[in-house]
Amino acid sequence: MGISLHIHVARLLLAVGLDGGTLLQWAARTGKENLVQALLAIGIAVEAPTDIEAAPLHAAARHGHVQVAKVLLAAGADGGTLLHRAAWAGEVDVVQVLLAAGVAVEAQTDLEATPLYGAARHGHVQVAKVLLAAGADGGALLHRTARAGEVDVVRVLLAAGVAVETKTDLEATPLYGAARQGHVQVAKVLLAAGVNGGALLHRAAQAGEVDVARVLLAAGTDDWTPWHWEKLVEHTAVKDMLRSTGARDIDWNIEWAHTSIDRGDPTVVAVGFGFRTLPRLHDYQVKVMQNVQNLFVAHSTNHRGMLSMPTGSGKTRVAVQSLVEMMRDDKLAGGVLWVADREELLEQAVEAWQGVWASDGELAGTLTISRLWGGRRQPLPVGERNVIVASIQTLYSRFSQDSRFLSDFIFDVVVMDEAHRSTAPSYTKVLENLGLGRTYRSHEPCLIGLTATPYRGFSEKETQRLRYRYGHHRLDHGAFPSRDTNEVIRYLQAEGVLAKADHAIIKGGKFQLSDKELVSAKKMPWLPRSVETRIGQDASRSRRIVDAYLAKVDPDWPTLIFATSVEHSVKLAELFKSEGIAADAVSAKTNMSVRRDAVRKFRAGDVKILINYGIFREGFDAPKIRAVIVARPVYSPNLYFQMIGRGLRGAKNGGHPSCLVMNVHDNIANFGNALSFSELDWLWSS
Repeated sequence: MGISLHIHVARLLLAVGLDGGTLLQWAARTGKENLVQALLAIGIAVEAPTDIEAAPLHAAARHGHVQVAKVLLAAGADGGTLLHRAAWAGEVDVVQVLLAAGVAVEAQTDLEATPLYGAARHGHVQVAKVLLAAGADGGALLHRTARAGEVDVVRVLLAAGVAVETKTDLEATPLYGAARQGHVQVAKVLLAAGVNGGALLHRAAQAGEVDVARVLLAAGTDDWTPWHWEKLVEHTAVKDMLRSTGARDIDWNIEWAHTSIDRGDPTVVAVGFGFRTLPRLHDYQVKVMQNVQNLFVAHSTNHRGMLSMPTGSGKTRVAVQSLVEMMRDDKLAGGVLWVADREELLEQAVEAWQGVWASDGELAGTLTISRLWGGRRQPLPVGERNVIVASIQTLYSRFSQDSRFLSDFIFDVVVMDEAHRSTAPSYTKVLENLGLGRTYRSHEPCLIGLTATPYRGFSEKETQRLRYRYGHHRLDHGAFPSRDTNEVIRYLQAEGVLAKADHAIIKGGKFQLSDKELVSAKKMPWLPRSVETRIGQDASRSRRIVDAYLAKVDPDWPTLIFATSVEHSVKLAELFKSEGIAADAVSAKTNMSVRRDAVRKFRAGDVKILINYGIFREGFDAPKIRAVIVARPVYSPNLYFQMIGRGLRGAKNGGHPSCLVMNVHDNIANFGNALSFSELDWLWSS
């Protein structure tokens, strides 16, 4: 039946009283294309209202009639508005027909909102997928809605397949737009979808965009490093921002976390940056922090405690974090005295206080950190928020000269690093001068001891003295599934906090002690210096160490070696250099500035092997170490664990999943003690 006949039929139907709009809607719904054309030809309005309220175009599309929809669109039906409404309502079949009939996928309404926006705004993922497949610009919409903070729209667009790293013409990603406008929740969604937050954080630090950095860190980007801080504070705008909130006379050269800035200044001012710049604490660290803070409960009768955690598990961080949060929240009114026995440990403490205060201290609030060692004068009182980091040697000397030394300061807390040494007479005298004698007192300062080895070698008597000094109170108890030290290490290895320890043995040499050396050796858990020197002079032994390294260690792995003497460390460095490997040797005799430079090069990767004698068993932190070679005989479990602990920082603490530990197995013919590593089968990876 031709179109002319359909026109005749249509006129007859109208003549007997049928409503033209209703008839057009029925014809569209049932797919009668010629009748639709006829009705339009005799003047029935394409948008004619019906009793059913569905426009003819909607009826045709809803029932899948693409050709009818094309006829109606050609006659002027508003396909854009209908596409928009169908997208908002989630009518995926209607949307598909309209697009097939030629409605523009980016059709805009009077509100300038696209169909894709409507679908995403109302959570219709399938509709969004159809629109994207038809060419809708999902990237531009993702960018706009990220900037506007429309987290639900962002979620739908990502679920529908919009690329999360989509860039605009301005080369700005959706994550940047969200962070720039302060939308933390949107940033979290984008990061969870796989956006590289670390790369953007890097650019924000370089550009001095503190607000962008703040949002990224709040959203969970844990890639903040000392480099980011250094770059950020180079910008005048950042300095002005902090000054505007009240900070004054700030040392902008923030030196925490192993930067190369001169460490000679007696006083450093740390500034709270207003957002977290350090990784969040692990669950066990949170529990330990709670235990530390409970020491300060007023009704407690015991304000002393020892915190013992394996090397690499974050003792210093959790102790400093505990005290920083109490200072920030006005729960710690007095100052803190932090005591250690060597410069590396002291500088590590200064760096930790600066870093944690910058990350979690009060926004723009300042914390004064004073160095008290190496001949520096007593610092001046500066108010409540102050930390003095002092050497035990300086404190013992000054208190011996003047019992009123430091009497201008009120310390709420005294922290003893490497606390297993603190039963020595020098420590006892210093603690007594600070009001921490053998008798516990209700109003004494809190005393916290930090150590990886809460015992004194093999002496049970000295170990009991150590426990008494810290109130028989372990601050780490309850933080781990077991109190057994070996089980704690296994637990932390399983959690990825500590690295698995792969093990290899290097054949050593055969040696015999003289009668005099034997008498001396029986008094101490280590060999006399003369024996260690003789061992270090064994050229074939040194050659085997180098050959074992070449055979088993990846040349890109940062490797720490413990030599038997100063001369041995130098000789090993020469042998490695002759093999074309960058190596440095350091010892207590090395000038401090030279030593620092060697450590800096090692951390930067410019030096692959760092060989030391007697200095890096404590206070040395290089998380990227992949191999440790113990090239000296060690009989003390304390000393041995401190040495290999330099390489046991796991992936969750900035290190690696595993570390290769190589032990030189020497045979001391007339010395009966077993080398420490030989009793650690439980530690080595299978």
